[in-house]
Amino acid sequence: MVGLVSDNLDRIRAACARRGVSFLELVGSAARDDFDPSRSDIRPVHGTCRAVPGTDWHVPCTIRSYSVRRLIPSDPTVRTDPAAKPRRRPFRAVLRTAGVAFVAVAVLAALAVGGCFRSKDALAGVPVERQLRIGTADGRQRTAVLVVPTGDAPPEGWPLVVMLHGAGGSTRNVLDATHWDTLAEREGFVVVFPNGTPVDEAKPERFVGNPQTWNSGAGTSLAAGDRSAEAKGIDDVAFLAQLIDRVRGRTAIDGRRIYLAGHSNGAGMAFRFASERPELLAAVGVMAGHLAEGLRDLRSPVSLIAISGDRDPFAPLEGGEAGTPRVKMQTRPVRLNSSDWARANGLPDDPKTARDDEALLVRQWGPNEAGTEVRWIVVRNHGHAWAGGSDSLPESIIGPGSTALDATREMWEFFKAHPKPR
Repeated sequence: MVGLVSDNLDRIRAACARRGVSFLELVGSAARDDFDPSRSDIRPVHGTCRAVPGTDWHVPCTIRSYSVRRLIPSDPTVRTDPAAKPRRRPFRAVLRTAGVAFVAVAVLAALAVGGCFRSKDALAGVPVERQLRIGTADGRQRTAVLVVPTGDAPPEGWPLVVMLHGAGGSTRNVLDATHWDTLAEREGFVVVFPNGTPVDEAKPERFVGNPQTWNSGAGTSLAAGDRSAEAKGIDDVAFLAQLIDRVRGRTAIDGRRIYLAGHSNGAGMAFRFASERPELLAAVGVMAGHLAEGLRDLRSPVSLIAISGDRDPFAPLEGGEAGTPRVKMQTRPVRLNSSDWARANGLPDDPKTARDDEALLVRQWGPNEAGTEVRWIVVRNHGHAWAGGSDSLPESIIGPGSTALDATREMWEFFKAHPKPR
């Protein structure tokens, strides 16, 4: 593993202690003095570090967002058992023999979420995370993070979930907010988190200043305006199909259990991909998103679970004007997302109300004889955030939060029950 040196590790340890979780310090392995962040052996990935040079292994770190200038070269006398306390050396000796620089910690102002990880007997039970880089037909280099659970794949292969971040998001904050990686390890499925395209593709993405978006076909981007992925004509449908193919090529995947989930702009992208490439998916799950008008009948059935907040300022239930005080857009009534999807699957538009109380409204179309179903869940007194997730954006922007539903868990339970019909 790689030992990290920072000028504020004590502060990070203290923050972890306040949260009742452990600070996992990792030592060992080699790094060169000519460390290059662009091809580094350690990279920022949602509080995880690529920590074994020459392999695809990642391990938990305590830092959510950071930059790395140089690493500590390996010391053969240092024990590599993460549960053991490393032998301490004088700081001058470290500087003299290792040429140490520092790991600088940078907190994302608007979306920062705690970066401490619960210890699981050191590395036992920690899923493997891999960085994927994909060259697309338009000459771009697209990226994603692949999370594979520990243990052997079942005979039919792992189920696969593709999770799409919202506008301004990234693999880092969608991992923080949704906890799909934790559930993937517990339930036994693979999950991949691709990145959209930033406004300025020559610079790193930033929530404020250089947001990433998807070409969802919605026609309007509150985050990126005329420099959004849609305005640029990015072929995200082709990219996601290529991503699924790449994952299937390197990991055992059950072709009847491939699912797509998305939040906000990512939800719109999930709708678009599922409508254009339905043969690749068993079901789709969306939170706080919009389905573009003009949906045609699907040539292959795809079940849907859609989750909405009744106080979402960006996807109001009754449609109409939505957005921020400075930037507005017109939206369709949210119910049409589900009713249109039911119609495209050949389901009659006579939904049943499965639940209606102070916390949730649940309506469902189907299932039909093949098992295809559309389910719409309205979370009462909830805004735009991923339900049950972690989001530090203020209520004045995204609306209130409810704890009545965990969208990640709810989607996974729906996915499990809806494989692709034979």
